Amino acid sequence: KMQGIDEEVRKLKAHQYPLMVKLSEHGMTYEEIGRQFNITKQRVHQIICCCKIGGGDYYEGRKLAREFRSYLKSLTKSESEKQKLFKEWLQDKGVKVAENNKNYSTYA
Repeated sequence: KMQGIDEEVRKLKAHQYPLMVKLSEHGMTYEEIGRQFNITKQRVHQIICCCKIGGGDYYEGRKLAREFRSYLKSLTKSESEKQKLFKEWLQDKGVKVAENNKNYSTYA
């Protein structure tokens, strides 16, 4: 069971999240997808990014991002070096990262 989420809600979301990715791949904007699911375009972005990180599984993507963030915290590198590594990791997963996003906190 996921912390703070009912099993039925999780199942519904697990069905909706891959659908959001497909809609995006077929040209729908995050804003259009958000209106369809009654969420913000920023939330759509977060969901799609986590699905990409998790190979289609939102919850796995969140877990992997948190684990990689924890790993980075253990490194003896500057904060900017850690952010660069996280950005590269995201890009390797197929996640587009805005240039003005400096801390990438929405991904983990």
